[in-house]
Amino acid sequence: MTGHGLAAPEPEDIDSRATTLARLEEELPTGFPALARDQGFVHLIEEWMRLPQVDELVRQLQEGGVAPVIAAPDEEDGRGGGGAGCAGFSDLQGWRERQLFDGPVVFFAGRVTPARQQRCRELGARITAGCATLMQYIDAAVADIRQHRA
Repeated sequence: MTGHGLAAPEPEDIDSRATTLARLEEELPTGFPALARDQGFVHLIEEWMRLPQVDELVRQLQEGGVAPVIAAPDEEDGRGGGGAGCAGFSDLQGWRERQLFDGPVVFFAGRVTPARQQRCRELGARITAGCATLMQYIDAAVADIRQHRA
């Protein structure tokens, strides 16, 4: 809360808590409500919060030193070409073409299709629908980032 200039409300002051919560919600990314409803994403965050290295992970996220993990909507077919369903792949393609980001990327999807796998190969990214594999991919991405920084 302090990062947004807000003081913590008193625990027993319900009105103050509601006001503070409303102010915090104004600072959330526009896509957050969809992520909050996505049980796969919520489960992933719960798993991350149980990791022994969670403090290091949060620190790296805050500093921007972790590979992007993109939650791919189920409608996404991976062929690119624009549209809301291709946003993750299209965005990554744009970042790559404009040389804005050349680091590792992991897509976390509700389902993995051959088209999505091919698109990820073309973009130098990885994709998975499983939490265990996601953790492996993230660990590999973090190791890759550290190696390139050394």
